[in-house]
Amino acid sequence: SSGINAEYGIISDSRQDLVESITEAICHTDSCILVHVHADKGADRLVVSFVGSPTTVIEGALNAAVIVNRTVDMRYNKGVLNPVGALHGVLFTPFSNMAESECEEIANSFSSNLADLLEVPIYHFNTPPIEELGYQGIVGTLPVDPPYGPSEVNPTWGTSFVGHLKGFLMFNVNVVGTKEQAGRICKTLNNRTDLRSRAVVLDESGSVIIACEILAGECWEALDKLVTSHNTSFKADLQVA
Repeated sequence: SSGINAEYGIISDSRQDLVESITEAICHTDSCILVHVHADKGADRLVVSFVGSPTTVIEGALNAAVIVNRTVDMRYNKGVLNPVGALHGVLFTPFSNMAESECEEIANSFSSNLADLLEVPIYHFNTPPIEELGYQGIVGTLPVDPPYGPSEVNPTWGTSFVGHLKGFLMFNVNVVGTKEQAGRICKTLNNRTDLRSRAVVLDESGSVIIACEILAGECWEALDKLVTSHNTSFKADLQVA
């Protein structure tokens, strides 16, 4: 295929040495182009995006996963966003000259390769109830068998989500208000099928964010209306563009 694919990796750590190792592994993968890196200290999360051909994005993602497996131990993760594993998620999206069905094939190929390489369980993106349980809820026993890899959890890794989407955007909204106020906004936002959000308290100071995942561009209009109607001060921190 001559298509160009975009890959988004969500890693449950934000240390600077890890950021450097991950970006180096991707940049040294032939024909992979690093697009964006965001290390969120408060959430203890690293988001990396890059583009390449179908073959090279799989290779680049696997190279990054090997670094994650070597350096991230979920037993010590302090992130508040309830990740499921050291490599929480990997998403493939069509970027240029590529159909969404091709992205599905890429995601399936990556899942199989990752499970075989590291001997870890891999689920389709946001599989219930794995996402709701998070790492702490699955580290003992997996409630459902994964489509790829073993049915046992390596406590240092946890598990991972892999999927494909036509479009994807992650961002945090800093809220000048309480978690309860943010929760009411999330309740309205989550009535949509193309947007997911949840209220999170980041630290002991009580800083509140709304963590959002947008799956379609029309959601921006809905979000703008909600921000205005709730008369609350927000600051969008874009993590993946």
